[in-house]
Amino acid sequence: ELITSIENDEKFQTNLRNYFGMVKLIDDKIGELLQFLEDRGQVENTIVVFTSDHGDMMGEHGKFNKGRPYKTSSGVPFIIRYPNYIKKGKIVKTAYTSPDFVPTILSLMGVDYSDMNFQGIDGSDELLNTLNQNYRKQIRFMTDSKQARWIAAVDREYKLVLSDSPPIYLT
Repeated sequence: ELITSIENDEKFQTNLRNYFGMVKLIDDKIGELLQFLEDRGQVENTIVVFTSDHGDMMGEHGKFNKGRPYKTSSGVPFIIRYPNYIKKGKIVKTAYTSPDFVPTILSLMGVDYSDMNFQGIDGSDELLNTLNQNYRKQIRFMTDSKQARWIAAVDREYKLVLSDSPPIYLT
C-alpha cells in the first residue's frame, strides 16, 4: 500500500521525471566531452571519471534523498575511462570511498604524492591489472555524520549496520 501511494503521487512522478531528465542531460554532456576529446586527439591520454557524492533513495523503502545505509543512498558510482591503461569492462568489487579517489587518480597520472598526507588509499593497482574483476579484501566505514543515527562497516560482499533507533536496516 505504501509503495502504491508513493508511485501514484504526482509530486513523486514529477521528481522522477526530473531526476531522469537530469540523468539524460549528464549522459548527453559526457558524450559531448568525449567527442571533444576525440576531435582534438586527446581521448587516448585523458582520464575521464564519473562519480557522485551520494546516491538517492528515489522512493525505495518509502524514503527519498540520502542519509540511509541502503546501497541506493550510500553507494557512489566511480566509472573511469583511461584507454590503453584500464581494461574496458573492468569491474572492481572492492569497497572504496571517496577519499580513495585522489590518491588513486594521482597515481594513475604518475604524480608522486609521497610527501602529501591523504586519508584515502591508492586503488590504482586494481584498475591497472589485467583481471576482469577484482576482489581485494578491505573494510570501509560510513556513517550518517549529521544525525549520528547509524554506522556501517562494508566490504565487497557484506554490510553491517548498527543503529540505536528504528528502523532496523536490512540491506
